[in-house]
Amino acid sequence: MAVLIATSKKDLVDSIGISERSYTTWIAEGCPGDTKKREYSFLDVVTWARENKWSEEEQNKIEDKELMKEFDQERVRKIKYENRLLHGKAELQDSSLVSVDVIENWLRVFSKRIRGALETLQKQFGVDAYRLVANEFDRIDEELASGGAIDISRSN
Repeated sequence: MAVLIATSKKDLVDSIGISERSYTTWIAEGCPGDTKKREYSFLDVVTWARENKWSEEEQNKIEDKELMKEFDQERVRKIKYENRLLHGKAELQDSSLVSVDVIENWLRVFSKRIRGALETLQKQFGVDAYRLVANEFDRIDEELASGGAIDISRSN
């Protein structure tokens, strides 16, 4: 049996028709709900409320059973949609990640191209102009070779 879980207190209370303040009081009185993980089981909360808070009269306020069924189905559709949306965002995040090896290889190629341009710089403006820029690329090459991260916060 699938258990419906709300991921926020607001979604839970809106779905079962109580206020957030009431639910906070219920939690203090022993109602289930993991506020740290933000997981609220509809079944557990409604079962607790039926046993501890709701009278028989309150449980049967909506007499139109077909309307209640539609209402419950709509809640389930909403939660399933939100879960698919969250799952889709996670897949999108994963697909946008690039391997560190790809980045390092690209940086090595880029470094070689820049060195070629630096040789031209040296021919036109002298060795001091070349050293000024080449020292930073030497540092980057050393950091890449050691397998460490490149410190981009340093500037000379």
